[in-house]
Amino acid sequence: MLNKKSYIKAINKLGFNQFEDEFLEIYEIYIGRKKCESVSKLIEGLLNKIYRIPGTSTTSIPMEFILSDLGTFLFKMLFNDEERIYTTGELVELTGNTRQYISAEVARGNLRAFKETGRWKYKKSDVVEFLRAKGIELD
Repeated sequence: MLNKKSYIKAINKLGFNQFEDEFLEIYEIYIGRKKCESVSKLIEGLLNKIYRIPGTSTTSIPMEFILSDLGTFLFKMLFNDEERIYTTGELVELTGNTRQYISAEVARGNLRAFKETGRWKYKKSDVVEFLRAKGIELD
């Protein structure tokens, strides 16, 4: 998964600077900071703005985009391909807590985590459960 910095870099790399606010709104929904009734409509609308063939109702999305980090991210989100996995950095961004606090909560057994490629990762369902126990609603 892309962290926010990599996500913005991917937007700029593909030349979508003029749509950065809309892409960032989608990212905020993904990390759980914002709510949206239909993220699929939001993504579809953005892709139509970018790739609609003028004068038609046809949207043609190039393979280069689909295979890019940004395209992969959006399509996984669009088709809910897998349970959301957070990194420690994303939890810091989402909750406003420090890395040390999150690590301490894992050590205390209050937050379930697993290591993948040497880094701690957190399933969304575990994060939601942890935050609910703290009186915070994510969903």
